[in-house]
Amino acid sequence: MYSRRTLLASTLGVGALAGLAACGVSTSSSTTPSAATSSSAAAGSGGPGAASSATLSAEATAAIAKFTQASFTDPANGNVLKYNLFVPDGADGSTSFPLVLFMEDSSVVGSTTTAALTQGLGALCWATASDQAKRPCFVLAPQYESVVVNDSSLATSLLDTTVNLVRSLTTSHKIDTSRLYTTGQSMGGMMSIAIDIKYPDLFAASYLVACQWDASLVAPMVNDNLWITVSEGDTKAYPGENAILAELKAKGATYTQAQLDGSATAADLSTACATVAAKGTNINYTTFKAGTLPTTSSGGMEHMATWTRAYSIESIREWIFTKKL
Repeated sequence: MYSRRTLLASTLGVGALAGLAACGVSTSSSTTPSAATSSSAAAGSGGPGAASSATLSAEATAAIAKFTQASFTDPANGNVLKYNLFVPDGADGSTSFPLVLFMEDSSVVGSTTTAALTQGLGALCWATASDQAKRPCFVLAPQYESVVVNDSSLATSLLDTTVNLVRSLTTSHKIDTSRLYTTGQSMGGMMSIAIDIKYPDLFAASYLVACQWDASLVAPMVNDNLWITVSEGDTKAYPGENAILAELKAKGATYTQAQLDGSATAADLSTACATVAAKGTNINYTTFKAGTLPTTSSGGMEHMATWTRAYSIESIREWIFTKKL
């Protein structure tokens, strides 16, 4: 048995496999929905220019105004971390609510606190009025002023500060510590992996989007609840995630895998992913067929295009919220 506390947590990413098949679980490829095919293109750590410029819906735009901005000074290392926090209705009562941590990609690293909110749906999808009506929760979106992780799977002390911020908020707000969830795209996805390795038993589930990681470090995640989404055209994240899943399988993990059509409607994607969730594995791997994702203003690179669709899939959010430590 591997101890996650003994491994150094670090940086970037996710990759993906394809088809609908649970490794070690019998599933039929005929369940792969027609609305499922995928794509990708590499962007490594999601460097400058990697942000998605997906148009936000009126509901998502309205959610931005409900986040408050603040900063946290980490007593452990002196780091100052700005953040955005959404507080659900009723949080001043006796009920404790889950918390979703969303971490941005490196294209919006900088001093503008709300940048983590406006680059896409990664933070906002959980905070819309319709999602809050079904799944009320806190949503935390830190704003990083420097890159936190790199392609060598190394992280700065801001990784620890992020964890310390989460822990601080659980003492000052009505947050259910058995239902903490993490997600992120590119750099943020890699940070989620790094935290899952270095801080075991912190998060009940992780949604990892368009990222990768050093596969030799991920064995401690074998029993984690993970949903991984990547484009098959992503030349770094896709092979990187394949290597991660191969390592996890070698350590005894089973997972369900499906190919998605990035041009499908959000409703069709949700139906397809509900089929994946119904298989009951603790790890799910969904890949967008190369060439099916919508283009982006930065040239349609499939790495960045992944998160224009990944956070629109409601059944994945539903699956995340079923998990509890």
